[in-house]
Amino acid sequence: MPQDTMLQDTMLQETMSLLRQQFLGLNRVLSTVMELISNGLMFDDDEALLKYAAKLLVSKHSFCMCAIHLVTPQKLRLASAISEAAIIDPSISSEADSVWVIACEHLAQQLLDQKSDKLIKRRASDSIYYAVPIIYRDETLAILTVNAKTVDDNHPQLLSIFGRILTSVLINTRQNQNLAQAVLQRTEQLEAAWKIADQSSRAKSQFLTNMSHEYLTPLNTIVGSCALITETDLTGTQREYTNAIVASSEKLQSMVNELLDYSQSESGTLAIQILPTHLPNLLQTLHDEFVPQADLKGLKFELLQSTDLPETVAIDSQRVSQILRNLISNSIKFTQAGSITLDVYAENPSLKKAAFKKAEFNENEQYPPTIHFSVIDTGIGIEKPDLASIFEAFHQVDGSPTRSYQGVGLGLATSQSMARLLGAEIQATSTPGMGSRFNLALPVPDLVIDEPLRTSELVPSTISFKQDDANQYPSTLCVDVLLVEDNIINQKLAARLLEKLGCKVDIANDGIEAVEKFSQSSYDLIFMDCQMPRMDGFEATSNIRQLEGEKHTPIVALTANSLPADRARSYRAGMDEFLTKPILKETLRQAILKWAVH
Repeated sequence: MPQDTMLQDTMLQETMSLLRQQFLGLNRVLSTVMELISNGLMFDDDEALLKYAAKLLVSKHSFCMCAIHLVTPQKLRLASAISEAAIIDPSISSEADSVWVIACEHLAQQLLDQKSDKLIKRRASDSIYYAVPIIYRDETLAILTVNAKTVDDNHPQLLSIFGRILTSVLINTRQNQNLAQAVLQRTEQLEAAWKIADQSSRAKSQFLTNMSHEYLTPLNTIVGSCALITETDLTGTQREYTNAIVASSEKLQSMVNELLDYSQSESGTLAIQILPTHLPNLLQTLHDEFVPQADLKGLKFELLQSTDLPETVAIDSQRVSQILRNLISNSIKFTQAGSITLDVYAENPSLKKAAFKKAEFNENEQYPPTIHFSVIDTGIGIEKPDLASIFEAFHQVDGSPTRSYQGVGLGLATSQSMARLLGAEIQATSTPGMGSRFNLALPVPDLVIDEPLRTSELVPSTISFKQDDANQYPSTLCVDVLLVEDNIINQKLAARLLEKLGCKVDIANDGIEAVEKFSQSSYDLIFMDCQMPRMDGFEATSNIRQLEGEKHTPIVALTANSLPADRARSYRAGMDEFLTKPILKETLRQAILKWAVH
């Protein structure tokens, strides 16, 4: 077998093995945390909850032992101590005097003395200890310590997530105790019930947000590895396997994004940003994106636009695109023959067109109160009784295990939440066996512009280049790039992708190194991770902005965090753009063209 083929086989096997390990590890994390949320809320006191949490960690994962100390004003108090031996032999009633518990107490006291909110770990002769603080509103409530025989890359993620969720459940248990006393004293049952329900909902929403972030980190590795593999010479079988990984990764990414959007809408953190947007570009991007998917099923996807449609509108282009993508992808999924149509028209037929490049509006011009986006298909349709519930979260018309159409049932619910934040409502009509129609009637506020906008100031639906546009730019981009990333695997992937684009790449492992390298060298562009040890990307960016002189160095956030608060924080720190992982070669190329190629 040729050496190149053997190398490709090895890369493919390593990627598939990594994929399997990450999925299995994160599924174990998901199962454990869900069990804590489901059963932890039933305990009436702290110690019973903590004993259950400790037993859950030892029995579900490869931990030899677990101790949890409550923090009191006087000293640490051992609330739970359990080992593998105690689970196997219930006759072992107490392990408070065991040698390993003494070691756990030492680490807990050290963490408490340092007032640290970070996980710490210590290697022993034949094992490894982890200690995690349980913190609520800057107050350390307890300290969780575990011992494992072997190092597992999933352990820090598991303990970090488990600690955050245990905090929510512990606080909920304590509040339940206080509420029970308040009910006896003041009979405030209804108010107490509302608080409990609200806190439980917030705990679940926070859990979804944390899990979405944790899933994106290994997903970035998978997508990046596949991107590199597909650029090599592959056999037919290897390409088939690689395409399967890519397809599964895209499906997983779509599910993660749905969960994250739903979590944000449930917790009230889903942000809306109304900006001038070039509507024809937004619609054409959607059309170009979904034509190949429709073609694969032998369907016709057609874009219809009314002749009086304005070119420049004030909308949240990201949210509108998300809503339309959900509606169009659903139509393609549930249509076996025929067509899908996206019909876009203004409610006011006398609307005058606005010039895209100048975007000038005078007092005599009328701006449309509403723009209609209608997605019409010739699919299987929806029975009338089911129409009323299709926008409910996790609802599927066919929820049986043998259903033909897969999905988590969040797309329409999240789309409706986004529409309502935009002041709109999605309406659905359908005839079984003949198709469905989904209509978004979007009110558009007046766009007041004092000075003409440059084309670059208008927001497209997504940053993308057609093939003809791509030919206008060099295939090799000779720029000096500083890549700031603490994850070794992500370092290698991003550096390799940048090198393939022709970049000269320098690497910093954290924010402190980034500032040091910037003070010593000049770079055309900096890609900055946000969450890093010692100094995060936000602080590093602020320090770099203080150091730089007249020459502005573009800094682009490259992170798994996708919440609006993280985006806003990056801009406040002085970053120029905010990109979320997975890292794609085309995304990096476009960022370089935008910020470093002049």
